[in-house]
Parts: sequence; structure tokens; C-alpha cells
Amino acid sequence: MADVNGKQIVYSAPLIKIATAAAAKTRPSDTTAYAVGDVINESTSAGTGWVFADVVRTPGGTGTIKRVYINDSAYVATNLSAELFLFSAVIGVDNDNATFTPTDAEMETLLAVIPVSTARPGDITAGATGNSLIESAAVDIPFKCAAGVSTLYGVLVAKNAYVPVSAEIFTIRVIIQQD
Repeated sequence: MADVNGKQIVYSAPLIKIATAAAAKTRPSDTTAYAVGDVINESTSAGTGWVFADVVRTPGGTGTIKRVYINDSAYVATNLSAELFLFSAVIGVDNDNATFTPTDAEMETLLAVIPVSTARPGDITAGATGNSLIESAAVDIPFKCAAGVSTLYGVLVAKNAYVPVSAEIFTIRVIIQQD
């Protein structure tokens, strides 16, 4: 508050709301290595993207992506390095362990590509009994959802050769400042 010529002036700032949108997928029950550029999801025959619901306060709203975390249900010596592609619309997603091949039209809905590669081991017991956290650096990426939509759609793409654990579970959390 300030006093200007005998009148009180109240300053107010908009309420900042931080939201976390999460989605989890259990990858196939195999240990087929991923190559750089391969999609990571739950099916080798009918891949689907990651759906992050309620990322904005109102449909068609805006926000700012602040960070991405991937909880990995397994621990391996060579940690996953990946990129999370975020889109404003549903896109056709390649099968697990296939090369990411978005169309030109799909790329028109791309909002962000976020590298996620800093690993923080949790339980370093090798394999399915271990776990780790993989995170992005802090980012500040503004976005706008499509009209009538409050959801972002993601594709996780390997950026290193990665040998997974069978039925490994990846939970992706996107931290968003809602406008």
C-alpha cells in the first residue's frame, strides 16, 4: 500500500498458480534397446501419446512450462536421456521403439521440446527393484492451449542408446505456472 496525496493506493499482483500434470505409461515387457530418435511409450503395435490434462485454468488458456520430471521405476547404469515434445493437439504417435516421424501438420501444433536428461538415482539396486528421477533444467516456455482445450499432448523420444528394463514404468510430471 502507498499513500499518494492523502489517498491510499493498493497494489495487487495476479495470483500465481503452479500446477502439476502427470501421466504414466508402462513400456512393453521386453528389453529391446532404444536408439536415438526412438519413441518411448506402452505399445509396439498401437503407440499413444502422453496426455497432460488440466494444464491451464480455462480451456484455451495460457501458461508457462517450468520443469519436467520423469520418475523411472527402474535403475540402469546408463540413464535415459530424452526429449519431451509437447503439442496443442492430439497427433498420431509412432509405436514404442520406432523412429519418431511427425508430419508437417502435426509439427504445426508443436509447443515445446524439452530435454530431460539430468538423472538423480534413488534406489540404485539394478533393474526393476531400483528407481531414479530424470529431470529437465529449469525452463520458462510460454504456451497457449488450443481453443476449448485445457490439455497438452506429449511424445517422449530417446536421445541416447538406452537399454530398458522389461515393463519399466515412466511417470512424466510437467510443472506449469498457470496464467
